Amino acid sequence: MAFGYPPPVLLTREELRYDVGSARFDLARDRDLLAWIFSQALYGEATGCYCGATLYTAPDIDAATFLSRQAVEEFAHFRNFLKIFKILGAKPSPPNRVIKFLSSHERLWDHHVALEMALGEGLVLVAFYALEDAVPHPEVQAILASIGRQEEGHVTFGEERTLEVLRETPRRRRQLLGRCLLSVVALRFLARHVEKRLPAGHPVLSQLPRFLEHVLRTTEIRMQRLGLLTGSLSEIGFLRRWALIANGLFWAKARGLFARRRPRIPGSYLSDPVVERVLAGRPEPVVA
Repeated sequence: MAFGYPPPVLLTREELRYDVGSARFDLARDRDLLAWIFSQALYGEATGCYCGATLYTAPDIDAATFLSRQAVEEFAHFRNFLKIFKILGAKPSPPNRVIKFLSSHERLWDHHVALEMALGEGLVLVAFYALEDAVPHPEVQAILASIGRQEEGHVTFGEERTLEVLRETPRRRRQLLGRCLLSVVALRFLARHVEKRLPAGHPVLSQLPRFLEHVLRTTEIRMQRLGLLTGSLSEIGFLRRWALIANGLFWAKARGLFARRRPRIPGSYLSDPVVERVLAGRPEPVVA
């Protein structure tokens, strides 16, 4: 399989980018603040390194091949963020507990591709775009741009595979919607936590409320285009919201108890699409 990555399929780069205007971080003044921000990203990459665990639930060889490469990329991202800490002259710190919650590994294939890849890495991508614009250091910007291009590919894969799951099993929509709503609640909680600790009048971080609304809006659009959300998030009342969240958590737990513990591919490889494709001499799909 030839690899390279296209841009995300459901939202364009222009839709995802948040305009920070002329606001910029100062690497000397904001060293501790940037170290905290990049510490959250470093933890996300540390958990992303174990996306390879999802090989056990990958439905086909193409998916497993993708995940194998993604795992290698996540380890490279981890090292690249360490280079940013070296540039800052700072050390990483433990993550916020909400970041730990949002970065937890999903054991179910459909929950993994929808929550971790399409939604979760989609959120990360918006943040990386904004940091690339707001951190005025060429090497840091180059690192973030390189990571961002690969994250785009991860988001695209998550979007495509989530759409595939929903085409084949439409009843999964409700539980995936509930899990996504819980992520939105956690994101709002994190924003409130950060807002209380912001330095007054900071040129970049004073935009946090507007940035949060942008993140939530792009998340809402992605959920709509995936077919998870009909209408808008604001139309979901309090009781229905928490009923959906409870339903999503229940099914994640219940299905997790019976989740496949043995890899799928050794039992299905003879009927895998890649076998017929290669034997028939058809070209391998180029993700580029």
